[in-house]
Amino acid sequence: MRALKGKSKFAFIVIVAIASLVFTIFPSLKNYVLGDDVKAKSSEESPSSILKRGAEMSVYVIGISDGDTFHALTQDKNRLKCRIYGIDAPELKQPFGKKSKDALARHIFNKDIKIKIQSTDRYKRQVVSVYYEGNDIGLQMIKDGMAWHYDSYYKSDDYAVSQLGAKTRKIGLWTDKNPIAPWQWRKEQKKGSV
Repeated sequence: MRALKGKSKFAFIVIVAIASLVFTIFPSLKNYVLGDDVKAKSSEESPSSILKRGAEMSVYVIGISDGDTFHALTQDKNRLKCRIYGIDAPELKQPFGKKSKDALARHIFNKDIKIKIQSTDRYKRQVVSVYYEGNDIGLQMIKDGMAWHYDSYYKSDDYAVSQLGAKTRKIGLWTDKNPIAPWQWRKEQKKGSV
C-alpha cells in the first residue's frame, strides 16, 4: 500500500470496495471468480454413504475451476469438488482453456444439476457423470469442441463419435492448428518442454 500514492491509492481502495460489495450481493460470483473460497462443509466431511459409486443426487453448482472441474453443494449443504467423468478439458494455460471453463459455466454454473458418482480420484475429487435437463454435459462439452474424450478412462462410442464430429467440423479446440491433448500437455509441463 505504501507504494501507491494519491490517485492510484484512491483507485485501488475504490476497486476493492466495489469488488467487496459485488461479492456480498452475488456470493456465487465470488465462487466463480475465485474458485475455492466457499464456506460449506467439504466432501471430506460429508457422509460417506452419499459418495459411494453409483450414488445419484441433485447438487447446486457454486463454482467452476476449469472446463472439467466444478464445486457444488448437496441439498444438505455438503460441498463437493467434482471432475466430469469421461472428458479432459484444456488446462487454463492451454489454448481454449479459458473458453472451455466459460463453456462449462454456461452449461451448469448457478444451476441445479444431477450427478452420478463414478469414483474418487487421487485429488479427492468426486468423478461424476453430469446431467442438466436430461442432457449429458460431458458429451455436450465434447460436441462443442471444448473437451477431449478421455478414452483411457471411459470407453464410449457416443463420446468418440462426437469428438470425431467436432474435429471434422473444426469447432472449439479443433480450430487450433495443432491441438495438444491436456494429458499430453501436463506430461510435457512436468518435463519442462512446453
